Amino acid sequence: MKSNALAMSAFVLALAASTGALAASQGTAGATSTGTYTNTLGTTAPPQVRVFGLIDATMTSTSGTVNSPWGAQPGVNDQFCVAHSAGGNVRLTFSSYGISNTSSISLPAKSATTGATKYYHHFAYIPGTTPSALGSALKTLDVANAQNDLVNCVTPNVTKGIVLTGGVTWAATETDVFTDVVTVTASPI
Repeated sequence: MKSNALAMSAFVLALAASTGALAASQGTAGATSTGTYTNTLGTTAPPQVRVFGLIDATMTSTSGTVNSPWGAQPGVNDQFCVAHSAGGNVRLTFSSYGISNTSSISLPAKSATTGATKYYHHFAYIPGTTPSALGSALKTLDVANAQNDLVNCVTPNVTKGIVLTGGVTWAATETDVFTDVVTVTASPI
């Protein structure tokens, strides 16, 4: 019975180590009972990162002009926050149907009513730097020394934007709506 208890304890400890679970295991009532707990010394908490302050970008015939990788063009942009618990570096990865499946930087937005496609360019940059086009060739943006406030988006530190391909503008009579959902994933680097 003792060897079974030791084998079980070794199994529980190995499982806790492999899954990162640091929870105590309680013994059961019986002639013998075995419980386990873990003592951990000298480790630090893994860094935490967060993307927040994201808003949907809506471009219309009355949208203004933005600074883009292709120069000043009709479009929209806004800012959002990227945080790292220790103020470290963060890599942002952008993904969407268009970013994942095209060989160019023109991304497709689909109409929910007609199924038609309208193409646009998506870009992102750190304020004070040159905007970078986001497409299949470039899907990431590194943020150096991200803010360390994981709760408040007081000073947004990344700008994102869209312009229609070739600087085409919306016709005032345009009634269809085209959308593309973009996911932003943050990872500490």
